[in-house]
Amino acid sequence: MDESINLSMFMKSDQENAAKNLSNYEKDMMQGLENVLIAEFGEAAQSFRNAANWMDNLALLRDQKINIDNATQELTEKQKEAIRRNFF
Repeated sequence: MDESINLSMFMKSDQENAAKNLSNYEKDMMQGLENVLIAEFGEAAQSFRNAANWMDNLALLRDQKINIDNATQELTEKQKEAIRRNFF
């Protein structure tokens, strides 16, 4: 890809894996397009399915970070409320 994707949407521990998924997605998309150009439609379809699988993996990684961020924020808010109740 010409433009670099901001990997901060993934947990730090998943960023390397996300970068690999993005790279594999790009390769499969390019291979699929090349296969379309030479009328290898079955091969193109398989490449596009592979690319979709890489996107599913990325969506799972992104959703994990969103869920952890939301849980962390909820815990922080509950802790703040408990401190207010106990000390004020």
